Amino acid sequence: MTPMTVSVGTKPLTIDDVGAIAERRAIVTLSPDGREAVRKARAVVDRLVDEKIPAYGITTGVGSQKDFSVDPDAIARYNDLMITAHATLAPGRNASPQVVRAALAIQLSLFARGRSGVRLELVESLVARLTVDAPPAARPGMYAGPSDTVALSQMAVPLIGRAGAQPGGHGPAPLEGLTAKEAVSLLNSNSLMLAEGVLAIREQRALLDAATLAGAMSMEGLRGNLRSWGEKVDQARGQPGQIRAGAHTDYGSLTILLPQAGSRGLEIIAPNGEWTPVPPVPGAFVINIGDLMARWTNDRWVSTVHRVVNPPAQEGGRDRRQSMAFFHQPNWHAEIKVLDVCLAAGEAPKYEPVLSGPYLMGKFKATTK
Repeated sequence: MTPMTVSVGTKPLTIDDVGAIAERRAIVTLSPDGREAVRKARAVVDRLVDEKIPAYGITTGVGSQKDFSVDPDAIARYNDLMITAHATLAPGRNASPQVVRAALAIQLSLFARGRSGVRLELVESLVARLTVDAPPAARPGMYAGPSDTVALSQMAVPLIGRAGAQPGGHGPAPLEGLTAKEAVSLLNSNSLMLAEGVLAIREQRALLDAATLAGAMSMEGLRGNLRSWGEKVDQARGQPGQIRAGAHTDYGSLTILLPQAGSRGLEIIAPNGEWTPVPPVPGAFVINIGDLMARWTNDRWVSTVHRVVNPPAQEGGRDRRQSMAFFHQPNWHAEIKVLDVCLAAGEAPKYEPVLSGPYLMGKFKATTK
């Protein structure tokens, strides 16, 4: 799949933009408008420093130290210490890499639109961070009072070339240090909380879309009219060459099918390439291997190509055919990559890793185009 390009600096990111960046399906670039906005905002900060104008977190301390000025020669050191002092590590879970990447994207969008006053070098370093698959670790501790301050500081430590409490996150272009205003900009936001909210909304929206599709497909099978609207419709069924469902494979890992007793028409492609009927067996299920299982096993288990044809009229071709199907799909954020045990010595994977949920949604969208 060709990655999309998300340009930051011209307008706010959309939910889909953040999701694409979080799932590494997008290349992030800084727009010319963004570069100009960053330069203009930085000029304001530089003027405050040069003219020694009291400004919170720029030429003064923060919190209880807000009434004290910071010597211009100590501003860089003060900003570095503000990050390292807040980057404590409390017990708990790390945020997922997807959430961290989404938080970086939200931070970057704010900076690139001139809302912060950081240097262009910092913005470019954030863009570079999002080009590699090594996001910094972050352990959210609380979402009240100091908000995401601690976790955002953990994310910022490797950005300035310091050794963090956890590995990773340096990216290809760490900075040598920070300057005025940058520490406050990096740690004083709700980027992680917003990231979790954005990804949750995307997942719920995708689940709603899937539920709508499942409901629409199930309506006729479970509660719809089992008879046709008229005799002419019955007579039109079962024409030569007519099929009920074209040849396809299922998208997930496994499909468990309970066919209606006496129903006919389901066929699979046998190893010899011929279509073979799959008659229902009383008390038995039909199991189809799906595309994700094929990716997992490097085609050790190949997804089942199947179709549903119309039997001759005298053999039930004019009857409604019903089946109960359970489509098994791994968790939304589960990474599907070829299992090592399915690779022979020296064999390379046939498939790139994908995330279960976005892969399924991509298949749905491709089907409905």
